[in-house]
Amino acid sequence: MNVSVRARASVGAALLAAAPLAAQTPAAPASSACTIDQSAPGQLAVVSLSLTKASVTGAKPEDRAKNAREAVKRLTEKPDQYAKNEAERQFALGRALMLYAETMPGTAYTAPRGEVGYTTNKEQPVQLLAAADSAFTAVERARPECAATIASQYRTQQPWAKLANSAVTALNAQQADSAELYAKQALVVNRANPYPFVVLANVARIRKDAAGVLANSRQVIATAGTDTSYNDVRQRAYIDVGYYLAEQAASAPAAQKTALNAEAAKAYRAYLAEAPNGADAAAVQGQLAMLLSASGDTAAVASTYAPMLANPAGFGDIALAQGGVTAERAKRTADAVKLYEASLQKNPNFRDVLYNLTSAYYDSKQYDKMAPTLARLLSIDPNNPDNFLLKAYYHQGKINGLKPGAARKLHTDSLVVWNTRSKSAPLAVRMAGFQRGDAQTTLTGAVENRGAAAKTVALTVEFLDKDGKVVATQRADVGSVAPKQSKPFTVTATGAGVVAYRYQPLS
Repeated sequence: MNVSVRARASVGAALLAAAPLAAQTPAAPASSACTIDQSAPGQLAVVSLSLTKASVTGAKPEDRAKNAREAVKRLTEKPDQYAKNEAERQFALGRALMLYAETMPGTAYTAPRGEVGYTTNKEQPVQLLAAADSAFTAVERARPECAATIASQYRTQQPWAKLANSAVTALNAQQADSAELYAKQALVVNRANPYPFVVLANVARIRKDAAGVLANSRQVIATAGTDTSYNDVRQRAYIDVGYYLAEQAASAPAAQKTALNAEAAKAYRAYLAEAPNGADAAAVQGQLAMLLSASGDTAAVASTYAPMLANPAGFGDIALAQGGVTAERAKRTADAVKLYEASLQKNPNFRDVLYNLTSAYYDSKQYDKMAPTLARLLSIDPNNPDNFLLKAYYHQGKINGLKPGAARKLHTDSLVVWNTRSKSAPLAVRMAGFQRGDAQTTLTGAVENRGAAAKTVALTVEFLDKDGKVVATQRADVGSVAPKQSKPFTVTATGAGVVAYRYQPLS
């Protein structure tokens, strides 16, 4: 029998829903090996005093700008006097330019050189973030051990944070051009933070630019590294890389297909290693299994759910359910049964798992085990013809083990009844999606009127927690359904802990 977990999250389609990024303030040095002496020679000590004054956020912007300007002038007017301390000079210059930029309105961060403190080519414009980047880069080349400190404390100061926040705000408003502009400006001074690349990946998604999504998602992964504060964006990027590489592989020449699928699988595995119970884990596990199955590597397919078999307690009900689907598609029904049973241990009223497990029992000729799961399935989903047909299969299976007599006749008669009911029940209810959230859950489906006259339908749905207790009850007023037609419905419940549903039978 063909089975599937229907309530699966989609892969590769979600837009970033980011909260505003917080401006980062200097913290403790990222590396104790980084030492930059700002007190010698004496000129640097004077510059440091100006920078301290320019850093006072409560001071007037014009006073802060004046102090930053004075620092730029001292650092650039006679650079030769810092010949033995060039790295220190460049570090101070980068700081001064970033501090001056903080005092400027808007996000252009461009001004005549003379206004910033340069004493040559005063009328020529200078892009402050680009100039600060050049200064910091010079320090990083001379003192590689300071790169992490500069990246975390100085490149991410207010001008960068302002641009990054503006990029996210524009993206969430679907203003792709503005989001792209802000993100690229942010990258001028800081290319070691993933957020601008997250924005650019989503801009590319809006424009249906698969290559752009892929390139920027790879940059998200590279810049996020192993920093746990970037878990969410890195994991989204793993999904995007896997999805778009698999899409490329589908239409690629045979010589390229294997390599693309292998890289896609690597990205999906990386996601699952980090988030085995993540919101998209079940879908990712399914996508990974399909990639491996297409390559004919059944052993690798089994490896995707092997950790679940070894330690089902470490996985959620949805992940275990998807593992069962993967096993069943790989024709490993015994594994599928174990995974479905483990899923039901965590969520006994999981409708799709009840259906899939009952089907797997039939396929493995465990007919006696079908009865209790069928009874629960029918109590949860009482108007679904698919369930009636499964009940007919149960009686068919029982017949196979019986000799002629009363018991065999009972199952034969029941087979006819349930098979007929599956074809001729006047109303049919089928669910299309069940989206579980922390505080809100949505169930979608459709009611089919198989009769000859219009029928008015109202469906009462109970939303259940893991123990089967009712968290919320909602009524879907489907309205009049024309004969031989279907009508969709949506019900949404508010409340924490919802993992399942059931509805009252329609007559």
